[in-house]
Amino acid sequence: EHMAEHLKHVADHCSGHWKRKHWEEQYECRRKRFHGLDGEEWLLNGQKLTWVLSRLRSQGALCGKTVAGLAVHLLPKIIAKITDEMPKVDSTLKEKLPEFKSNVQDICSLAASTPGLEPCLPALHDLLDGSAASPGQAALASLLALESLPFDAKITFVEGVYGTQAHLLSEALDKTDEFVQSKLPWAACQIGRAHV
Repeated sequence: EHMAEHLKHVADHCSGHWKRKHWEEQYECRRKRFHGLDGEEWLLNGQKLTWVLSRLRSQGALCGKTVAGLAVHLLPKIIAKITDEMPKVDSTLKEKLPEFKSNVQDICSLAASTPGLEPCLPALHDLLDGSAASPGQAALASLLALESLPFDAKITFVEGVYGTQAHLLSEALDKTDEFVQSKLPWAACQIGRAHV
């Protein structure tokens, strides 16, 4: 519970920083009216999440525990977003899955060795062999199984995923850093250490 409150504070801090720079210190009610997002919803935008992670990495604060804590904290909203945007998720997964098949295999192996994730294994195998009618539904089933685990088990699983996939995240963050340095130098700021 303390971790959840801490991560909500980090999300609100990062969201506020981005909005202040981007929207010139608008009042809270006006930002809410135009953006309609709380800090956690703001983080579900992939570009903004990679920006936050790149800032954490620049400060030496990005590690498996940080990523796991953030992912587990956002998991209910991730599930809701996937549910709301299923056609888009299906399309994206169908397009990207061939490129990331070995990564899904790694996740499948981790799931197979994680008590409580057995129910999602058929969906993951369907993703791997291309027989999933809806890749989004298969991903959703896996996330729902993960959400049903105890907190510590969720953290351990996501840390394991991070351990096997950190190179992909590092590549994405390198691209984000390049973009920020060339196009948005004001966004190359530090996230306050008191909040991390």
